Amino acid sequence: MGVDGHFLQLPERLGGGELWTSPGLLGYPELSALQLLLAEQVLEEPGGSALDLSAQSGLLAKILPRPPQLVERSKAALNAAARNGLNALAALPWDLEGRYDLSLAILPAHLGNAAVAQVLDAAARCTAPSGRCLLAGEQRRGFSRYLEWAGERFARCEVVRRSQGLRIARCSEPLPLGEVQVPWSYRSERGLTVCTLPGVFGQSGTDPGSALLLSAVKGRLEGLRVLDLGSGSGILGACAAQAGAAAVLLDDDLAAVRSSQQTLIASGLTGTCLHSDICSELPAGSRFDLALINPPFHQGSQLSLNLGLRFLEQASCCCEEVLMVANAFLPYPKRLSELGDWSELATDGRYRVWSLRPGPRVTGSGRSSSKATGLSSCR
Repeated sequence: MGVDGHFLQLPERLGGGELWTSPGLLGYPELSALQLLLAEQVLEEPGGSALDLSAQSGLLAKILPRPPQLVERSKAALNAAARNGLNALAALPWDLEGRYDLSLAILPAHLGNAAVAQVLDAAARCTAPSGRCLLAGEQRRGFSRYLEWAGERFARCEVVRRSQGLRIARCSEPLPLGEVQVPWSYRSERGLTVCTLPGVFGQSGTDPGSALLLSAVKGRLEGLRVLDLGSGSGILGACAAQAGAAAVLLDDDLAAVRSSQQTLIASGLTGTCLHSDICSELPAGSRFDLALINPPFHQGSQLSLNLGLRFLEQASCCCEEVLMVANAFLPYPKRLSELGDWSELATDGRYRVWSLRPGPRVTGSGRSSSKATGLSSCR
């Protein structure tokens, strides 16, 4: 099943040593070519204060003589950085203040154009007048367009390193920007006010998979303790709270946590929202009647069930029943039987909703606590 992570051996050209990484992070299971290209360029830049806007596990802090200020929105990345002995700041681009001699960012094209624009704004605001900014990205994921956008924020931008479709650009002489504003989006849906920030799943509307999951639980949520695992905009947890459930909403992405919180507040509902790498921040002994899951199934641009399996594993440790929706073609049924009794509740041809009732397991001591084996520990 899923794994919690492992140590990577860094190449000698980056100084050697080890770096912890985990599923869902850039650099898992191995450092990406883009990370290596950026690291090589960073080592050629003059010293001084630095800001890493896409810290992940903290690679650049491991190789620079003066570690940069690390910034991350991902709880998994924050936990990985801590395991590497590094202190990273949980923040979003518009939270940042101060000026640095060097700002660094791998542009988050996977989060969409609005999220990239916010990172570019932060890079320009946080680069000292005489400083430099290094931007990394892929041509096939819009880097040329993003470099044009960078040219609206810096007087000078040029590509300084390339390898096949990968690019590193150096920008300097940041231009004045307007007042920082939190980029909220709002919409009314299902009797709720849904509030989202750039890069959050569900920003443009409730996806068909989540809609199918909500239809499958209609009329059965009142009075239940419900866990919304990977909450995104908060639509699943908010609908549960609206139906009379005690809802706890978890997400790895800080922007999603803030979105979920604001959705509950704006909709006049109560619930608990936690910034969590899956279930890492749940208090010990937490128990729920039902988990609602619409897990990610891509790691970068690659199809991967690893995160979805970790969602299932950890939810099965604290929930009486787990309801998961996913694309119909994904082979989850082959793995569900390792965790307990399962059935298909609903399908629309494109998506399926599965119900899992975790079974008894055997622990290392031989005592029964779950029947699946080879699982990462319940948090």
